[in-house]
Amino acid sequence: MTMQSSCRLHWMGGVFMAMSTLASVMNVPALAANPALLPRDHVYFRADFETTDALDGWNGLGRFETGYVGSDDRLFTDPACQTKFVEVWGRLAKRYKDAKAIWGYDLVNEPVEDFVEEGCDDWQALAERAARAIRAIDPQRAIIVEPASWGGPGGLSDLVPLPVSNVIYSVHMYLPHAFTHQGVYGPDPAWRYPGVVEGKQWDKAQLEAALRPVIEFQRTYGVHIYIGEFSAIRWAPDDSAGRYLKDLVEIFEAHGWDWSYHAFREWSGWSVQHGSDRNNTTPAATPTDRQRVLQHWFAQNQKPKW
Repeated sequence: MTMQSSCRLHWMGGVFMAMSTLASVMNVPALAANPALLPRDHVYFRADFETTDALDGWNGLGRFETGYVGSDDRLFTDPACQTKFVEVWGRLAKRYKDAKAIWGYDLVNEPVEDFVEEGCDDWQALAERAARAIRAIDPQRAIIVEPASWGGPGGLSDLVPLPVSNVIYSVHMYLPHAFTHQGVYGPDPAWRYPGVVEGKQWDKAQLEAALRPVIEFQRTYGVHIYIGEFSAIRWAPDDSAGRYLKDLVEIFEAHGWDWSYHAFREWSGWSVQHGSDRNNTTPAATPTDRQRVLQHWFAQNQKPKW
């Protein structure tokens, strides 16, 4: 299925739509914690995920863990892990081939390819192997590919389209990171948008410049682009997170990209339903500026003909 630019969808992350991360395929207990994609056209998918015990044994490496397991955990250093990765995607495709609410398969959430061991595929080759395994079973459903490293916009400069049908190329946009993540990991300076962040002026023009690799990738190859995540922490000073989101979405729309906001009721720090006071974890009584930005675009969704 390919969505045309005249029927773009604007989504909110936080409820399962696809098995997307390495944690999904290597770590069954983490399934319930992984953010995913929910179309705002009220397509809900629940039933099959109520019986995740049926997935027991998929981890051929003999361990289950809670929490997030990233693709930097042996995916590019252990050939057996790569073989299991491709095998599991084939099994996922077989299991969910006819699940109408699943839009697509996101191969790895934010792939991390810092080092590739001899005898292992790099991300370009491994993604193609997984995509071909899926296509052998499910010939139509979208396959979503994010670039290394960490799915950022610049990663598309090192990727070429896979020779597989209906592949959608996705990036996550959190630049400048110092602004979007201020205070997440500890005390940080108070950065405002628009404004100078770590010595560089950030405004709408600079955001578009940061997304230039995505623009060029789309222009060069004529592919479908999906912004799988973007956000800004709610306590950014002077409600500047709302201005940041507004400028980004206008850029996405100008280029005909689909997008989903991170995240829906995952953590109050990203929640557009909470105000700018980080100490207040009660949802706001009235819509925030950030929520109004998203709702403006959600209202323009067209129900897909699924």
